[in-house]
Amino acid sequence: MSDIDTTIKNLFDLKDSVRAVVFEWDPTKNAAVVTCTGSSGIEDIKSNLDETKCMVGICAVNSIDTCVESVSTQRTYYVCVNFLGAKVKPMRRRDMGSLRNVITPKVGNVHVSIECVNVDEVNIELLEKKLFLACGSHKPKGFKWSE
Repeated sequence: MSDIDTTIKNLFDLKDSVRAVVFEWDPTKNAAVVTCTGSSGIEDIKSNLDETKCMVGICAVNSIDTCVESVSTQRTYYVCVNFLGAKVKPMRRRDMGSLRNVITPKVGNVHVSIECVNVDEVNIELLEKKLFLACGSHKPKGFKWSE
């Protein structure tokens, strides 16, 4: 199993406190590489995005829900951030397609995905609106973005 496969498995199995992972395209290797893993969710993604690179970040988000006073439920949702940095050179922008072609088939189970060119576009309020739409008929009261 490759580093990418192991990292994605740890994220989706919620093992080793992995709550977020960021991948980038390495043009010298012509391959996707793991940039970082973290336990702080969306903040790990935001802090590791580089405006000179093509990157994909995925994080786990827990719903906050109480059915009755003594019973609470917790579901995990996954958010994908496709980041094409604003300072990526024009000839390197094509690498975003290559990166997605490697990562997307391995992930598959993402509830919300956004495209952005600036770190400021990774907005929790916008992501929460999208997550509420993805929840179906049993909407949680909110989301916990980090542990």
